[in-house]
Amino acid sequence: MDTTEVARKWVWYGLEDLYFAFCIEFDPHKSYALFTEIMGLEKILKAYLLYKNGNKYSALNHKESQDVIECLAKKWGHSIKTMLKEVAKLQNNDELKRLKERNYDGYQGTDLVKAIEAGYMESRYPVSRPIYEQFKIKGVDIYQNPLESSGITKFIYEISGFILIQLKNDIDLGVINKDFMRVYGAREQTKRFINLMFNGNIDNYL
Repeated sequence: MDTTEVARKWVWYGLEDLYFAFCIEFDPHKSYALFTEIMGLEKILKAYLLYKNGNKYSALNHKESQDVIECLAKKWGHSIKTMLKEVAKLQNNDELKRLKERNYDGYQGTDLVKAIEAGYMESRYPVSRPIYEQFKIKGVDIYQNPLESSGITKFIYEISGFILIQLKNDIDLGVINKDFMRVYGAREQTKRFINLMFNGNIDNYL
């Protein structure tokens, strides 16, 4: 199976998730938007990891390739922390580490990784120990909830964008760019999404 096509497919699904989340990110749908953002980030990370692990399935027939891809995706699960560690092993620079150490509207990236891990369940189900309990403001009985912050979306966009640039260095993502603009380019929300997700220039990422 063509590793480039595998990566493109996962990128497309991830990009659609991020765009859908952007379009519904208003009360009372914020929790659904957050979950979809997390899924978008997960799929983009898996696109990169599946491409880099292409030697494990590229020479197999279609059915065998699909089985290996599914096994790899299940192995990484839904753990953004695990996938970021796998990505870091494949990088020759400290850019990912720098992004995780950056502040995003009051939250360090490393804390937002924890929040994303918790948010996978907490955005959909009642939980006994919500993540905000780990973010008590010192000296007062008040908590901050990273799952409700603008910082978590900024972090997801930042990491997703970084991964897309890494992939773009290896493969042509232009077809995804064209398809995205063909399908969604005329929508009012698209320009705002591109400004936030792609810093105003989708061509730098896809």
